[in-house]
Amino acid sequence: MKRKLIRQGAGGFTFYVPKKWVIEQGLSAGDEIDLIQEGAELTISSTQLPQKKIKKFKIRDNEEILVKNEILNFYRQGFDVIELEAETKQQIKLVQKITDKFLLGFEVTEKTENKITIESVTEPSIEKQETIFRRIFLITKETLELAKEDMILGEFKNVNQLKELTSKIIQYSYFCSRNLRKKKYEQKKTYSYYVAYDSFKLITRSIYAMYLRYYEIKKAKVNPQIIQLVEELQNSFQKTYEGFFSKNTEKLFESREDMIVMYRKIKELIVKTKNLDTLALFYLGEVERMLYHLNSVLIAILT
Repeated sequence: MKRKLIRQGAGGFTFYVPKKWVIEQGLSAGDEIDLIQEGAELTISSTQLPQKKIKKFKIRDNEEILVKNEILNFYRQGFDVIELEAETKQQIKLVQKITDKFLLGFEVTEKTENKITIESVTEPSIEKQETIFRRIFLITKETLELAKEDMILGEFKNVNQLKELTSKIIQYSYFCSRNLRKKKYEQKKTYSYYVAYDSFKLITRSIYAMYLRYYEIKKAKVNPQIIQLVEELQNSFQKTYEGFFSKNTEKLFESREDMIVMYRKIKELIVKTKNLDTLALFYLGEVERMLYHLNSVLIAILT
């Protein structure tokens, strides 16, 4: 959309904003709007409280994963109120469970035998984007440390804590993706942030999946070479963390190079192992691949 600048007074300029946008925001003559300048870009936003976006939907599935995907889709699209019509009590229970586990800032506000409403009540402020992003980094570091500690001891006692940390990363990822969809973050970096949040989600899921394989047989003796790879992964991730928050892209490039070396080591070792070690190396390979990808995305955000 293009607009012509109109000269006003002693050197000032004005332009018309779209009438449709004014109506949608509930604005009228004399109301204030916000202007944010970033380089050559000028972002205009309304200071008025936006109208709540409402979605009505009838649940037809009883499988948790199908119901979850439907609800998460509406959540990420930025709906503030989701009214769900249910056919069974089990579906009502599923919605409650999914809301508690995945939808940061959402609560059940109405519930009957065949209807349940969930809506945004306490979502974190958008100004905390960097705080949440840093928190995602720190949780990922913690999952790696807990997994390594138990692998060294051969006693896998932190399974519940790792499960909770993984769930928290997933929750943050969905929330931040939701805000991107609602256009509350810097627009020119939107795609890069989408990919970054998704990468963190996949990284922590793979760490947890690797850990679970050992947990299932309780006192497993872990190949020392695999533990060494986990330590190398930790060191590389630390470079990623420091590089991004200090805006030092050289460290991000270093971490990415580390992942190339690690890939070669995994490739050489995986043909020499069997059973559980082979499976662990597969998950480590997934973490390595996603961390390499994450570093590329973070470099794009900083440049």
